[in-house]
Amino acid sequence: MAIEPNPIERLIQILALFLIAAAFAFFGVSSDGRGGRTPEMTLPPNAFLIQVNEARVDLTAGTVQVIGYIQDGCSDPVQMLQRLEGQTIYVDLFRVIPSGQNCPRNIVDYNETHTLNYAIDSTYTVIVNGVTAQ
Repeated sequence: MAIEPNPIERLIQILALFLIAAAFAFFGVSSDGRGGRTPEMTLPPNAFLIQVNEARVDLTAGTVQVIGYIQDGCSDPVQMLQRLEGQTIYVDLFRVIPSGQNCPRNIVDYNETHTLNYAIDSTYTVIVNGVTAQ
């Protein structure tokens, strides 16, 4: 004979499942299993976003030019994550600065062109670090 959980235990189980489902709905889970910052993407630990002032898409070349600045004087390389959701490409540009590494806190201009991983046309929107590309 199976023992039924008491009503309070059952309520706690239901609430836990609800909270887990809400977390997945809010943060998202991508096909590779990583949760998301710009829907469904997770940045590595110690990642610092590039501050984007302007982004321009070149449909012919399949690139996006990003103009902005980096808020530190470190020489660590800029990394990029991209994700396609419907007609929107989300791009995160960031640098990972190892724990304990000291960087001069000076602002460095950033003006780079990055290749998109997706073939796009004028119906697509490209969003770089929260800024919609023109």
